Amino acid sequence: MAAYEEDENWPEIFVKVYIEDSLGERIWVDSSHCKNFVDNIQTAFSTKMPPKSMLLQLQTDTGRSGGDISAGSSPHPSTPDEDDSQTELLIAEEKLSPEDDGQVMPRYEELSESVEDYVLDVLKDQLNRRQPMDNVSRNLLRLLTATCGYKEVRLMAVQRLEMWLQNPKLTRPAQDLLMSLCMNCNSHGADDMEVISNLIKIRLKPKVILNHYMLCVRELLNAHKDNLGTMVKLVIFNELSNARNPNNMQVLHTLLQHSPEQAPKFLAMVFQDLLTNKDDYLRASRALLREIIKQTKHEINFQSFCLGLMQERKEATYVDMEFKERFVIQVTDLLTCSMMLGITAQVKEAGVAWDKGEKKNLDGLRSFQNNIAAIQRDAVWWLHTVVPTIAKVPSKDYIHCLHKVLFTEQPETYYKWDNWPPESDRK
Repeated sequence: MAAYEEDENWPEIFVKVYIEDSLGERIWVDSSHCKNFVDNIQTAFSTKMPPKSMLLQLQTDTGRSGGDISAGSSPHPSTPDEDDSQTELLIAEEKLSPEDDGQVMPRYEELSESVEDYVLDVLKDQLNRRQPMDNVSRNLLRLLTATCGYKEVRLMAVQRLEMWLQNPKLTRPAQDLLMSLCMNCNSHGADDMEVISNLIKIRLKPKVILNHYMLCVRELLNAHKDNLGTMVKLVIFNELSNARNPNNMQVLHTLLQHSPEQAPKFLAMVFQDLLTNKDDYLRASRALLREIIKQTKHEINFQSFCLGLMQERKEATYVDMEFKERFVIQVTDLLTCSMMLGITAQVKEAGVAWDKGEKKNLDGLRSFQNNIAAIQRDAVWWLHTVVPTIAKVPSKDYIHCLHKVLFTEQPETYYKWDNWPPESDRK
């Protein structure tokens, strides 16, 4: 290291021997005494690595949950010893590590293309070998983790990740790979959108691995601002497909918790897209919305969602929409459906108590009433300002929409599509 510390451009041979040792016995790649040298070589891959503290914390959390599968990830995956001792090894290595001497800086800017070509060739050769999945090297997964800065690596890895996560021999390095993949999905280009599409389809059952997957989803959202909208859209489309992932609602719940203001707006945009279809999607949209509210335990900003439904769209799909009048009427229906879905058990109890003359514990009821008032205000503004610019709604239908958002329309107009709310809740 000392001989090349001042050089900005390092020779490609360093990358080649790094890959050789990474796939082999990892004698020096995982050594604390070579850490600075390895860190400088890894600048060639432009990979953002999870901090070691994240690994230790996640392993601690996993231990509390009673599982023996780590939910963590490491920037320098440890040597392939027994998994149960990995945390202790990392802590010991941390204590034995000498003081970092030497800076970490990009060393392969001039050779970036040739280095990338070499790395991709090696990985493709390794992944395309005819071998049972059980024989895939844990060290290969560790190398993939370190090279996730390349979009091609992310795409190659995600297509096999579900099998690796479900293989007990590979679970821990596969979790590291999943975390690295999500942290580096930062281009929002065609390849990364394909990566996200594949991530959405991954089916996981063990609770520990599923919890880790949700942590990785959060990192994916942090990696690029546009990943949130893509995730929401793909999750909803998967939910409506024949190959529905049973984890969809849990993923959506994570998205809503991570971005409580923005996620409902993106969700509303997906519902708008559904209503622009030639086929009538209102019944399906109402059922989907009810399921989302139920599964996410009402943890959604209804006002943001409703405002998103009323947002004017400038895309060609909307400008040239064939059923504009139907679109306005159905958005109005979803607005009223959303307002009614905001009635939680606590709000219902407070309302019953209010009818009996009891005036205690009304904070929840007042908050609900204020939210409804804000949504109705926005809806009247939408009908007055936006609707006339996008559609020529017949006066009869226009007045129907106005009465409907103000809940002054005939009761049957609110439940005629799917008999919801049920009769017991219509009083």
